[in-house]
Amino acid sequence: MTARGGGKKELDPEELMKRKFRAKCLFRYTTYNMVLSLLCIDLQKDDKALLNKKAEERTDQEKKYIFRIIGGLKCFKRYPNL
Repeated sequence: MTARGGGKKELDPEELMKRKFRAKCLFRYTTYNMVLSLLCIDLQKDDKALLNKKAEERTDQEKKYIFRIIGGLKCFKRYPNL
């Protein structure tokens, strides 16, 4: 019998891959929500709704508007427009 916290249990490669993938997804989700919440401080309700809309559902006009909103934020002023 091993003591608690003593030895590590060896994971099979498939389980390890699943855990890494889940951690990666969780990190992306958390980071996305954190950045979105920071960006949304200065945005109005309609702008937030537009940012939460799926990218493939946005019109070209909405995409241009988003680029203008994000490009106008202070934190992105130092980066050139592409």
